[in-house]
Amino acid sequence: MNEAFLAGLPDPAVIEELSFEAILAGMKADLIVRFPDIEPLLALESAVANKLMQVAAYRELLIRARINEAARSNLLRYATGTDLDHVGANASPPVARALDEDDERFRLRILLSSMARNTGSVYRYRLIALNASTEVRDAIAYREGRDPKVRVAVLSTAASGVSGAPLLSAVARGVGPCPRTEWSTGRWRSARR
Repeated sequence: MNEAFLAGLPDPAVIEELSFEAILAGMKADLIVRFPDIEPLLALESAVANKLMQVAAYRELLIRARINEAARSNLLRYATGTDLDHVGANASPPVARALDEDDERFRLRILLSSMARNTGSVYRYRLIALNASTEVRDAIAYREGRDPKVRVAVLSTAASGVSGAPLLSAVARGVGPCPRTEWSTGRWRSARR
């Protein structure tokens, strides 16, 4: 599972398809049920009652659009800015935005935080690297052959993508000493573009 997982999700049921014509037709039908004598008047496009119904239907459309927007702002896939900060705060475990971190990178860290609970998983290594510095664009954990040592390739935000020694040290420090894992044998290297 990765960030492409979010893009593949359909909109939730709370997000409603909007149609001015459907809202207007529903309002007219409701009014005709309550006041049957008005039906011939509503058939006239120029009737004041028809214009009032159009205004009311348009305003309802705007309200429903705002409700859709509010619902989307609570979803990781769509949230931006401070709305995304709140999604991160509600994540388990909570994730705080790093200084000067853009929405795309922060969204990825929020997604990874729930996927990286298992120590030693590729998601965990990737999250540790991303948490180490905003200069880390991405990272991938891998093993070579049957060697049990985990290696992590770190792609930096530099134009070349090359990670310097200070950045690799910051990522390695993010791991810290932990006797229950193979972290101490981890190898950190720069990724190549």
